[in-house]
Amino acid sequence: MQIIFTYKDSFLKLYINGKLIKNYQRPSLKVSPGIRINIENTQTSYSANRYFREFRVWNRVLTDAEIADGLYLPVDPDTKGLVAYLSITKKDGFKDMSKYNNTTIYRKGTSSYNTGEQDGDSYVKDIDEATFTPTVEWKENVKFPSEILDTED
Repeated sequence: MQIIFTYKDSFLKLYINGKLIKNYQRPSLKVSPGIRINIENTQTSYSANRYFREFRVWNRVLTDAEIADGLYLPVDPDTKGLVAYLSITKKDGFKDMSKYNNTTIYRKGTSSYNTGEQDGDSYVKDIDEATFTPTVEWKENVKFPSEILDTED
């Protein structure tokens, strides 16, 4: 799964695998170098497997063609407007590859409730990368495009 956020003129757009999913109006959002990227599961009452391939944050609007053209290709970390870029590979983990070297924070829910309600910030703590990384199941040689997780053997 590829996740792209673009932000311009108070509008934050979320794309998943090249498709516009949501358009938010967020006038006070700050999308600039030095952002904190949280990798977290605040929900301790349930969990689900997700396969993320890439995470990009842009401080400009991308055209539909730019989104489609870059869907299965790595991006040059020096590309204009790219504020954060996590290629999410076994080799590089969740390191920001952009020229800004933003901080990645790992967080985990701590609530013992099992009701399915959002546990919230008061039940979340930062954890170090050494604690987080062993919980990741890395998939290599994934074929794209694909609607399901498909790997080359």
